[in-house]
Amino acid sequence: MSAFTRRKFLAGLGLLTLASSKAKASSLPATSATRSRYAASLTKRQTVLRKTFSRRQANQKKNSDEKRYGRVSLFTKGLPHDSNGLASSRSFSQLKTAMNSGKQSDFEKINMGGAKRFKNPLAAYTFDMLGWDGCQISIPAAPSVKSKETAAEMIELYWMALARDVPFNEYDSNPIIQGAISELNSLPGYKGVKPVTAQNIFRMNIEGCLSGPFISQFLLKDIPTYAHTTSAAIKTAKPNKDYLTNYTFWLANQNGFQPGVVEFDNQNKYIRNGRDLGHLFHLDYIFEVFLNAANIIRNQIKAPLDSGNPYVSSLTMDGFGTFDYPHLYSLLGEVTTRALKACWYQKWAHHRRLRPEAYGGLVHNKISNGVDAPIDDSILNSNAIVETFDKFGTYLLPQSYPEGSPGHPAYPSGHATVAGACATILKAWFEETTTVPNPVSISSDGLTRSSYNEAPLSLRGEINKLAMNQCIGRLVSGVHYRSDAIEGLFLGEEIAIGILREVARLSVERDWSLTFTKFNGRRVRIRKG
Repeated sequence: MSAFTRRKFLAGLGLLTLASSKAKASSLPATSATRSRYAASLTKRQTVLRKTFSRRQANQKKNSDEKRYGRVSLFTKGLPHDSNGLASSRSFSQLKTAMNSGKQSDFEKINMGGAKRFKNPLAAYTFDMLGWDGCQISIPAAPSVKSKETAAEMIELYWMALARDVPFNEYDSNPIIQGAISELNSLPGYKGVKPVTAQNIFRMNIEGCLSGPFISQFLLKDIPTYAHTTSAAIKTAKPNKDYLTNYTFWLANQNGFQPGVVEFDNQNKYIRNGRDLGHLFHLDYIFEVFLNAANIIRNQIKAPLDSGNPYVSSLTMDGFGTFDYPHLYSLLGEVTTRALKACWYQKWAHHRRLRPEAYGGLVHNKISNGVDAPIDDSILNSNAIVETFDKFGTYLLPQSYPEGSPGHPAYPSGHATVAGACATILKAWFEETTTVPNPVSISSDGLTRSSYNEAPLSLRGEINKLAMNQCIGRLVSGVHYRSDAIEGLFLGEEIAIGILREVARLSVERDWSLTFTKFNGRRVRIRKG
């Protein structure tokens, strides 16, 4: 992406004072107090804006896949493809033109392959008035399509797909899981938790995520609000129903074919396996589980606010619009929209990583049809590939959603970026060392809950695990790689920190701070100033 609008925006910051000074005095109310407020508001906004943009434009890192391998290595879903799954050169060129210009008119000129449309690429170019701009934060270059790391990530996804219907509490005895453990431990490019065991397989090495049940307590507990309570049991998809394993349907899907809908069970269940977890995060509004978590913390766990909250020590005041629940709920929405814009800036303007289902097409065509494909040979001899072919008759990655992946690139994950942002807000808001009372685990059939009586579970750990669950739900469904999730979490965390710092600069409450622990274990303190 050219830096055309970003540089102009940064350069234009100096114009703010001039433009603002020309505001007509006649538009102000007549009282001196209001004039003083107006001037103070203007000064405060200018000061905060300058501090925010004292963080310079980041050096965005990209791999060299497009130069080395061309369009076969990038996201092209929705464009016309040939019989080997290679996107039309004309349509791909049109997409590149649109991405370089950022103009809606250029996107409208792209020759699409079917009814499926791209998901909101213009968000990559959208400006905002809160927090850091997407250009101020960088993430590592996406792993190359040819790398051993991507091959290892794909092998994990094949095992996840094979294990979708295995209950989490049967991981220690299930033969599919045992096969996955054996193979993942043998992969030098695998970046998951090692050594892989039945307890930590498919998890993330973040505090709280390796202990206790696979599913966070915030997805297992009923959701209490002031007026009613919602059951944690969800509508679940029918077992053994996977999609895009037939090559004809897979190719039509890459061209933009819109498939049917998910078939659901007749009875709601608690989340007990990967398929359930994936469908929770299928057509959700992305931050809803964190709103639910806030209600559980408020009305059931009753965790205290962070000790640095300015109203914890006040003798005469409570918070409400600031530093209380209305503020918290609105912040969860605020960080979500900012996280998505920052994520889309990375997705569309820089990385455009192909989705796992497209990589599965490369695997299938290389093995079955001898088509040259830029993938590491380690995946061609994988046990996961053999098991998949034995079950489905192709080497395509089985998808949990009928439509497969959405119409935007893989890296980083939008769900992960939102999870990182929202989890950060929750950890900052509450005393994160609080012990979660009355934890539960789920039966293999998903119909009952029972007490979990092993090690205590902390609020911080279960918030982290909720973020992990949102990430893994998308992996187990076949639409993201592990690195999409990890880097998305870190990106979202950084977005939330930027917004909290602006909250600090705009607040009038004195001598307050919010302290929390990042995903990497470092402590962060946001304070007035």
